[in-house]
Amino acid sequence: MRRFHPSGVLCRTGACSATIEGRPAYFDNNHLAASASEFWSRIFDDFDLPTGRHEP
Repeated sequence: MRRFHPSGVLCRTGACSATIEGRPAYFDNNHLAASASEFWSRIFDDFDLPTGRHEP
């Protein structure tokens, strides 16, 4: 199983960013913000995460 860690994206320069493209990265201390959903969608597409859908 592959795991996704947002810190791998947010902390690439050694310092973690609290914003993504000028929007908050997190809603609270444990949840990604909906305002950055388009950004995360692109990241998840690149990461090739399973959709959770089962093919017949």
